[in-house]
Amino acid sequence: FRFNNSMLSGIKYIGNAYNIKGTLELTEDKLNTDSLKFQALDSDFTLSGSLEDCINPYLKINLDSPNLKLEKSVIFIKYPAGINLAGIARGKIELSGGLKELPLKVNSALIIEEARLEAPLLKGPLQQIKGRVNLENDAASWQELSFGYQGTVYTSSGRLTGFLAPQLDFKINSKELSLTSDIKISTDLIILNNLSAGYINSDCSIKGAIQTREKNKPFLDLDFVLNLNPSDILALLPKGLAEQISKVKPQGTIRLSGKLSGPAKDYRDWSIQAQGKSEAFSVYNLRFSNLSFNLFQQDEL
Repeated sequence: FRFNNSMLSGIKYIGNAYNIKGTLELTEDKLNTDSLKFQALDSDFTLSGSLEDCINPYLKINLDSPNLKLEKSVIFIKYPAGINLAGIARGKIELSGGLKELPLKVNSALIIEEARLEAPLLKGPLQQIKGRVNLENDAASWQELSFGYQGTVYTSSGRLTGFLAPQLDFKINSKELSLTSDIKISTDLIILNNLSAGYINSDCSIKGAIQTREKNKPFLDLDFVLNLNPSDILALLPKGLAEQISKVKPQGTIRLSGKLSGPAKDYRDWSIQAQGKSEAFSVYNLRFSNLSFNLFQQDEL
């Protein structure tokens, strides 16, 4: 069969295909093509592959695209609610499997040229995403992926397994930040098996859980160990809390370990129990050596 500017409709996964050009070879028990060009999902594709065995049909397809529209073409992934991805990539998609045993096996490689990602827990979108992402039916991995977030450029590598209840292991680095995570995400709970970060001259290790049953009111229940230089972290804190800390003019490095619980969006309602130590620290220009103290916050600050 030869196609020239043809159209097919009702195709599983992609709907309609336009401007089809190329040939299909049909033998007694096999349908095959070496190069079939078409447009679908606002993207250009070149298809090669075969369909064998009419009784137990087995499909094998290779799709290549120079301009894959991510918001329409990453159709084999079921994202958690609130995740939005848009952009352009060069893509190679491999589909294989028996048509009586759906879903098909998916193995894809995307070279992202420009993309944008929105997610519920982010204060803003990830922009100018660039790099390589490998996709399978229920997993994704990436290496040296770069992106911009709130004016800073980051690089990341990692793996996400299970799109509906993801296990997320990743590293993020920027000029001033290094972060490593081991996170499990379910419908109403985020489990932090480990979240370690270093920022300028400070570092932290956090474990625990974030309840997200009420989407606009995430609740924290965390254990933490912090080695903090106040000047490093003021820009990362809520404005009101940063202003209160600045008033006491803290200087030095302090180690805090303890527990924290309360609504993520209002530090004034946090319950905190922590122990603090510092070899040299000052507040209000008063200097302390070998400082040791307990920190408690209950109800409202």
